[in-house]
Amino acid sequence: MGLAEQYQDQAVEAEISGRIGAVLADQGKIEMGLEKVHHALELAHELEDDALIGEQQTMLAFLYQDLGNTEQAISYCKEALGTYQTLEDKEKSSMVAALLSELGG
Repeated sequence: MGLAEQYQDQAVEAEISGRIGAVLADQGKIEMGLEKVHHALELAHELEDDALIGEQQTMLAFLYQDLGNTEQAISYCKEALGTYQTLEDKEKSSMVAALLSELGG
């Protein structure tokens, strides 16, 4: 398998893992969801895929908010905001900034 195919497989795995995490959280299995999203974030970092990193950071912020862990939610919000600002993604930056404000961060 070539490098491009390995990269693509890992990117797909990261996206799927993140989405499974979101579904698990929606089903009330937030701890299991966190594991999946953390795995997706690790893969995104390995791939150096900033858009995917921001997506997973944002998902973690929401999951920690659901758990009532405001400190951790704020931390991931700040990371996601930085990621989206680097990408110059104003829409996602605005969404994360609103969440950060809601959390009191």
